[in-house]
Amino acid sequence: MRLLSVLLLVAVALPAAASPPPSDMGTGAAATAQAPDPAREHYERGLAKYNLAEFDGAIVEFKQSYELSKAPRLLFNIAQAYRLKKDFESALYFYSTYLRADPNPPNLEDVESKIDEMKHALDSQHRAANTPLTGPPPAQPQTVAKRPVRRRLLIGGIGAAALGIGSIAIGGGMLGLASSDAGKLHRVAVNGMPWTSANQATYEEGSHAQTAGIVMLSVGGALVVGGAVAAIIALRR
Repeated sequence: MRLLSVLLLVAVALPAAASPPPSDMGTGAAATAQAPDPAREHYERGLAKYNLAEFDGAIVEFKQSYELSKAPRLLFNIAQAYRLKKDFESALYFYSTYLRADPNPPNLEDVESKIDEMKHALDSQHRAANTPLTGPPPAQPQTVAKRPVRRRLLIGGIGAAALGIGSIAIGGGMLGLASSDAGKLHRVAVNGMPWTSANQATYEEGSHAQTAGIVMLSVGGALVVGGAVAAIIALRR
């Protein structure tokens, strides 16, 4: 209610329209007619829009009324409309301009309070705009994370398969050596030749080669299979 009464005071502050000069037409007393008052008309339209919460339209009408009348209280009305539409910077400007136009208005205490309120509102806006966002960083697209994993998996699979092939080759060679030693010892036994320390060394060497060959073949086969599976999985990602 206090805000509405403050706005209505502008109607009193606006200058009254002057009567037109007497007419030259006809005889007798001159007829007079009340001339329209554009400043008051803009004010009344602005007040209607203000009461309907159409603050942009109210600001336009109040500004046009001020241009015609220069009534300082209109500056306060403009500031009120800007404050209600949350344009605190413009509201602060027009409150301050109102005090420059009328340094000692009847609502001085209210205007000073509104100026402090606008300053606090602007300060809060600036702090909010400069406050960094908190919380976990945004999740990266899965495709970005998949690429290095896919590459490592593919390289590891190929490397494991290659190592397995090498192990199979070594294991095959050691089994071949064991087979050769076994052939020599078989001839010794068939021909009834005496068993010598050299024959014993050949037997032990062949036995060790056979065991190592079997192990290498088993490990190599597992590496080849595992590496192939890893490579296939990487290619399907």
